[in-house]
Amino acid sequence: MTKLFFLYCIFLCILCPGHCNLTEYQQAYQASLTLEKNCEYPKALETLQSIYEKYQEDYDLNFRLGYLSYLNARYESAYQYWQKAVQLHPGSIESQNWILLTLIMMQRWTQAEEYAKNIIKQYPTNYYANIRLAYVYYLQEKWDNALARYQIIYTFYPSDLDIRLGLASTYLALGKKDKAKYFYLEILKVSPFHTAAYQGYCLTIE
Repeated sequence: MTKLFFLYCIFLCILCPGHCNLTEYQQAYQASLTLEKNCEYPKALETLQSIYEKYQEDYDLNFRLGYLSYLNARYESAYQYWQKAVQLHPGSIESQNWILLTLIMMQRWTQAEEYAKNIIKQYPTNYYANIRLAYVYYLQEKWDNALARYQIIYTFYPSDLDIRLGLASTYLALGKKDKAKYFYLEILKVSPFHTAAYQGYCLTIE
């Protein structure tokens, strides 16, 4: 991988001499972007990991390594990188939102619940923390908790289709077909080819 990285850097220098002035950090970061664009996620990750020891206290590097680890389905590594990012910038809501998603992907429900609640305590209208907390409740079949959370975020984002779908699905799970039908139709009104909404709607008219 190191050989590939240096060949890439040489190629940049030949093609665009100005790139020779880039630092080691800049070259690695830009190479990772190019590799990601080409869907070469493992190589993009390896490129930045090769400089991590030297720049491990850098926020941007930890955040991007978290993202690339996530794309490679290496959720535990992603979690660790984003945790480091939050240590470096405690107020980083972007990193906290990703940590929450990673906890969900690892099915750490209790930890995800507590993490989401902590974000919401700081930022009550945070979209991702609210909708993901509702989703965590839904996945655990805690229908009443899921409904309460979806209702709260619906007041903040009434046009959001994912929130409408969450409400409809939760109402359906609770056996309240009329209310479920209403929200499915609200989705289909503006997105007539929404597959999940159509399938859910069909369940309300059986």
